[in-house]
Amino acid sequence: MIGNWQMPPMSVPQRFTAYAWAYLHAATGMCEDMDGNPDQYKFPDASVVLLLAAHSVELFLKGAILRLNESFDIITHCLDKLHREYDRLYPDPRFRWEIPFGTEYAGIPYHEALALAKNEVPPSIRFRYPTNGARMAWSEIHGFTPRLFLHTLNQLKADYVRIEGKFRDA
Repeated sequence: MIGNWQMPPMSVPQRFTAYAWAYLHAATGMCEDMDGNPDQYKFPDASVVLLLAAHSVELFLKGAILRLNESFDIITHCLDKLHREYDRLYPDPRFRWEIPFGTEYAGIPYHEALALAKNEVPPSIRFRYPTNGARMAWSEIHGFTPRLFLHTLNQLKADYVRIEGKFRDA
């Protein structure tokens, strides 16, 4: 039996990053399984992989932020907001990180992009549910190729290892 009582004493930021690693491992395992058995999987399975990966990124960012800003409001699921705070707290180029699931509004004027961003559904919500709150299909279009996404997951792992190493060096 595995129980939470077996967890070593950890700070709150360490707990967030430990969970980020767990979500990343789960996403990777499921994605590898999908890559090996493509006929057994459908988009709901892909959506779960995307959810696990997005939530991993969210938790890793929150853990990093809480290391330097204990009062940060961690209620948000907005990866762009979390990434901005991370970049503010870690301006050193050694901590740079281009997160997956970022949003770009190419060719859209700044004020319009801000309005769009306010209505954006975070990936950890979007990929968790098959419909929006009104029980309507999501309006966005998403595609998924397990083999390609494994590259993203492997890059996430490399980024986590690199950044955690910098935490120890700092």
